[in-house]
Amino acid sequence: MDRLSRGILDLAALAAKSGALVMYEPSGVSEPRLLEEAIALAHVVKYSETRLTQVENLWSRSAATMIEIQTFGDRGLRYRHMLGGERSGWLTLPAIDAPRLVDTCGSGDWCSAGFLAETFRLQPAGFQQLKPAQLARALRYGQALAAWNCGFEGARGGMYTSTKCAFERQISRLLAGDMPALPVSTNPPAEAEHIACPACAA
Repeated sequence: MDRLSRGILDLAALAAKSGALVMYEPSGVSEPRLLEEAIALAHVVKYSETRLTQVENLWSRSAATMIEIQTFGDRGLRYRHMLGGERSGWLTLPAIDAPRLVDTCGSGDWCSAGFLAETFRLQPAGFQQLKPAQLARALRYGQALAAWNCGFEGARGGMYTSTKCAFERQISRLLAGDMPALPVSTNPPAEAEHIACPACAA
């Protein structure tokens, strides 16, 4: 969740009670009471430095939060966790250089999606059994996806330009410290034709 409302928080609380993972990424200024409740409810809280003063220090001992992530753009990120039952100190990961800088739109979402996908690939049982080294690896994978996304126009540009196999090769090279050559698309994505409204004449 990103934008907060009473209904969203009630739904998140119900999902958490049913065993779901709740992740909160504040995307704007929120009413302080709702913000505090969201952070207390979420298992993962991820926010950029632009939200630092609004969110930092709201992680209390009674919160469900197991992982807190602060992102700093091209300066990387830092995080802390409660995977061993005790809160860790801040740990840092430098940014992965983008192989090409076209557009940063959506890179935060790519980082989050990559982090979650890799977390549950490494540890299907979820955070309860996740090891600190696995957490660092999952975050690094998310950073690689964010860097890769910068090479394409729009938040989904890379999805329409690369094949899955090419994508996996490019991410592997980024994680290895290499700079993969990214494909360039000068045509509208073919996928867009399949979602066009049939009622439109254009």
